[in-house]
Amino acid sequence: MSYENIELPAANFTGDRTNSNFYCFNGGIMLAKQRGSSYSLVASYPADRYLGDVVYTQFDGVYYWTMEKQTDGFVIQKWELLSGILRWRDSFGYASTVGLDYDADCFVIEYYSDSLTSGVNVGSTSIDVDDGDTFNIGDIVVLGPSTSPTYIDNYESIIITGKVGDTLQFSTPLVNAFSSSDEAYTTRYFYVFNRYSPYDSARGSLLKFEWDTGNLYSFSSNHMYGEVTGACFYGNKITFVKGNEVIQVNPSSLNVYKHFAIDNAKGDRAGIIPTEAMWIYSDVVYRLQNQITFWDPDYGWDEELWGDYYNYVTEPFHTLVTSTIFFVELKASPDIIHAVAPGVPTATSDITVTVLDQARQPLDGLTVNMTSSEGSVVPNNGTTISGGVFTCVYNGTTSETEVEIIATVT
Repeated sequence: MSYENIELPAANFTGDRTNSNFYCFNGGIMLAKQRGSSYSLVASYPADRYLGDVVYTQFDGVYYWTMEKQTDGFVIQKWELLSGILRWRDSFGYASTVGLDYDADCFVIEYYSDSLTSGVNVGSTSIDVDDGDTFNIGDIVVLGPSTSPTYIDNYESIIITGKVGDTLQFSTPLVNAFSSSDEAYTTRYFYVFNRYSPYDSARGSLLKFEWDTGNLYSFSSNHMYGEVTGACFYGNKITFVKGNEVIQVNPSSLNVYKHFAIDNAKGDRAGIIPTEAMWIYSDVVYRLQNQITFWDPDYGWDEELWGDYYNYVTEPFHTLVTSTIFFVELKASPDIIHAVAPGVPTATSDITVTVLDQARQPLDGLTVNMTSSEGSVVPNNGTTISGGVFTCVYNGTTSETEVEIIATVT
């Protein structure tokens, strides 16, 4: 059985504006491979300056960003793809200092995109966009690629100096023309998931850096930011994998906006398969892994290992699956009872089944069927009530053995 779908040679990847290709940095070259097709190398793009061992990659709609581990720190570089060459645009290096150890495996670029609602000509000093609230005065906005005749595929940067509703104003006239529906992007900050907090090596942190200077702007200490290896910016939120959940936080407040469960357990259903990188497009989550767990009707849960290559697994984003059964939790109290014997009354255990969706919200009104390998369960079926709960009682057996109790939910 084979689940390979892209076979990347390194544990980093990102997508593009159309989600047709994935991009992986390996050996100083950016590889483009067609989504869902093994061995389908679309193109390779060499960098115009030294590019080391990339551990993480991001795409902000215009530029590609890379993270490379270094002794006692890391470096983040910014690249632009022009005429088949990765052109270096900027880099920021970070080395550990007294009070702050830099040790990270992934980062996120905070960027926002919108589109023009009408075409603009050369010399224009304003543009109309779908949602003016996407941009702030002072933002550097990148327009393009242009679809206007004569200016096909051109980009242009502007600085917003004024804003009236959905109209963005700037002082320097455009030197390119753009058509309706052409795109507009702006980048604000980049965030690094660091294993340590400033002056606190026991907790992780989310470090916030200015996108243009690379200066540390602020940080937030929290255990959930440590040991993160997969993250991206999606739905205008910082989105990352922690344990067996995808978590979204607001970049302005860092409050948790949404979280939902994923199935990334190993074949033994105990350990977790690390997410090496993550990309989300059109409410589909792509997680890069070097193995996969699958259900085999003959053998049960099994694993496929991919060795030195990495492939992605997909799952729908939370908004599409809020009514889907994801958790079926069964608890017995007590979980050990004595065997039934002459003169010894039947021992019982209270069984509680809880049914939740991916967002850990209870699902009421679902049918639960109970079976046991020994003894009996009363009642052996019923319906979840408020809180997604169904309760029953297990009656013991004369056998001194481990009893398997299974709850099946429909």
